[in-house]
Amino acid sequence: MQCLCHRVVQISNSIPLLIIQHPLELTHPKGSGKLLHLSLQQSTLISGETFDENDLRAALFADDAEAALAETVLLYPDTSLDQSEDAVQEPLHFWPDDCRPQRLVVIDATWRKSRKILYANPLLQKLPRLSLTDVETGSYRIRKAHREGQLSTLEASVLALSRWDGAAVYAPLLSAFSGLMQDYEDNLLAQKNKKALT
Repeated sequence: MQCLCHRVVQISNSIPLLIIQHPLELTHPKGSGKLLHLSLQQSTLISGETFDENDLRAALFADDAEAALAETVLLYPDTSLDQSEDAVQEPLHFWPDDCRPQRLVVIDATWRKSRKILYANPLLQKLPRLSLTDVETGSYRIRKAHREGQLSTLEASVLALSRWDGAAVYAPLLSAFSGLMQDYEDNLLAQKNKKALT
């Protein structure tokens, strides 16, 4: 696994972020969730696919579950145009763009695995959903996007948090992410050259 310690930056985010990470992402060299978690001062990461409802409730809402349910928001794409068999059910309601949430939740997984996590945990389906619109193509060049406008976990979270904190706060994290991708590409090239010499 590629070390990312030298890429970690300290970002003071005003809205706490809960990252729900699929177990396969824990050691994935192309994953961005770990860098995101280590860099944000208010960040929690839990790993799994199916969670005990009480454990998930504690992670999502902490103290006041009733109040927090209305102000904890899941960052998840608008799936209304998805006609596939495993399309995710639309949320009960979308989060208004002009409101500030108490906590933001993001699923760190491939598109297919994120749908599985959402299906397997009904509590997540009850959360109001924030969907990013008019998203430009991300810079996540080391992992293939299946659709236009798809972003890495880090890029999507930064874009969402920037609505309330401003983009300048997260510029160092995006730079660190770009450096992490370059590290990965350099490592691949070094391995390729090493094989060519043997």
